[in-house]
Amino acid sequence: MKIKKIVLIALSIVVFALQSFADTWHVYNGASIQNVITNLAVHGDGIHVHSYSPSNEYAGFDFEGKDLDILGQGNPRPIINGGNSQIVIDMTSIYNPSAQATPELKNFKIIGASAEIGVKLTNLTGLKAKIENNIIDGIEKAIYVGDNQNSIKLYWNELLNNDYAYYSIETSANQGFPDDFNYNIVYDNDYGLYLGNLSNTGALGNSFYNNDTGIFLQNSVLVINSSIIYGNDTQIDNDNGYVTVTYSDIEDGYIGTGNIDDDPLFCFEYPYGYYLLEGSPCIDTGDPTRTDLDGTRLDMGWRLTDTDIKYCEGNHWNWVSFPRLDRDDDDAVDAPPILDDFLDWPFDLELLYINLNPVLEYTNSSSSWYPTSYYVKSSLGYKLDPQDNGDHYLPSQNGATRLPADWELRDTLPRNTDNWMGYWLPWTQNIEDAFGEFWESVVSVEAEDWYYEYSIYETPTSSTTNKNMVYGKAYIVVFGEDIEEFYWTDDMEETEQRERMESEYFSYNDLPSYEVIDVMDIPQNVLEIGVFEDDVCVGAVVVQDTCEQILVYSSNVLRDPIPFSFEIVTYNRETGVPITSYQVLNKETGIYESRSLISGQQKSSIIMFGNLEDPQNETPVIDNVVLHGNYPNPFNPET
Repeated sequence: MKIKKIVLIALSIVVFALQSFADTWHVYNGASIQNVITNLAVHGDGIHVHSYSPSNEYAGFDFEGKDLDILGQGNPRPIINGGNSQIVIDMTSIYNPSAQATPELKNFKIIGASAEIGVKLTNLTGLKAKIENNIIDGIEKAIYVGDNQNSIKLYWNELLNNDYAYYSIETSANQGFPDDFNYNIVYDNDYGLYLGNLSNTGALGNSFYNNDTGIFLQNSVLVINSSIIYGNDTQIDNDNGYVTVTYSDIEDGYIGTGNIDDDPLFCFEYPYGYYLLEGSPCIDTGDPTRTDLDGTRLDMGWRLTDTDIKYCEGNHWNWVSFPRLDRDDDDAVDAPPILDDFLDWPFDLELLYINLNPVLEYTNSSSSWYPTSYYVKSSLGYKLDPQDNGDHYLPSQNGATRLPADWELRDTLPRNTDNWMGYWLPWTQNIEDAFGEFWESVVSVEAEDWYYEYSIYETPTSSTTNKNMVYGKAYIVVFGEDIEEFYWTDDMEETEQRERMESEYFSYNDLPSYEVIDVMDIPQNVLEIGVFEDDVCVGAVVVQDTCEQILVYSSNVLRDPIPFSFEIVTYNRETGVPITSYQVLNKETGIYESRSLISGQQKSSIIMFGNLEDPQNETPVIDNVVLHGNYPNPFNPET
């Protein structure tokens, strides 16, 4: 390619003299882009605009009807500041009679506090203009599209803080050519898409979040695919338009094939804003005929990504796995180089696998790992404690790949043993579906926030309701027989993840391990239940049903035995009310007995409160186990 080079002699003086008959021009240090367009460039030329410091700003410009590729280069991207001009970048009436014109505007940040229009696209004849990978911030109409005689392509743009992120109003139905609005992130605007009168738009792989109105259309046609429209005051406002929505996450729901209504679990941390966190229901649930960068099924939303973002709560034992690593097959990878990619690194940290001694530890004060090497595998589960308050985010390594969904373990999983397992399917499933043919051999499953155990008694622990396997999480599984060639099963139906409610009235610290107490026949006016050990709260639950499971984090397992005690909070008493009596189910006899629960003597227990001190609550003592209809027996389909 022949090149003409534009170099800066003084801040506002540009000269050229390198080669003639060129088609690429370079603009540096705030020089006039308009001067190059007006005096130098012709149809088909490229103009490369380079970033510079400290201001990195260029004035707006008009394509003057020329078919040009104008590209920003450098990091951070060059800024086009429209200042007080009405239009920052004008792409009106572009026509190249000698070629199939494809003018392009790419890789700029476009601002203009007083500007009416960021990029104007109208009266384009016989060409397909492309607006790609730009940030447009704080303009009345970020992108304005009028009547054109071919499609407009808008890809990979970030549109924020505008009155209208995309404004289209036409008089002739765009001559039958739909515009493509694909893979854009649109947030914090008054309107995301505004399609007024005869607009015809296809919207693939976009995310609309925190706008006053995500999408408005009037007498227009819109086809939405593999997109997220969530967290806006109004999601879709349809005034006599025609909308088709498929394989998309729409808050409050929308009729169409493959649509869901779930929290997309966005990451909001730089530089991964609006990426999907591990466990997002939008991962691998977009259009099944399209793929992401890693060859897996398309995600919903704006990022074609091959990166996982793991969320970890600070000062909490997070049960994690590493399904995406830079390795072959299921080979082991050294953990410290993975963990020091936390976005807010460094901080003290511990990683635990099957109570290994020593655990992997990072000490921030000495910037040291102990041991210096500690290998992890995608198929295994771990417990991770970032010993720093707040939210922490861990992106996967560059070049990392997922463990294949159909991966089979090569090692036998021994019976009656705690198997620390990772869950590597990138969608959420109920435990029965995820274990598939191996379910009949499952004795128990421990998760970070729930516990399952096979039992002849119908309790919260023996129920499978709301017990789901989540991508990137760890589980401790006990089988009743040796399991060979284990694999997770894809039942082709994703399950909504239910979050465990946080206690308002009881505070406690979690530990790497817990034991479980099922409380049966809870009176209706009980709001919360707390479990205490020597006057210290060790677990609590927000009551949502007549029977609840409490995870109890006892620190006295190996010390002097201390019985558990209980407190309740009711609608009429918002302080803890001690429970003076409770009964414990003898699982061998099926009879409730008046005795104390001692920490560490059982993995799971079933109790029922006796007479409560609150006079509003009188619970009869029940001598025999009662089956409760709201907890169906997973082993008897007739119940």
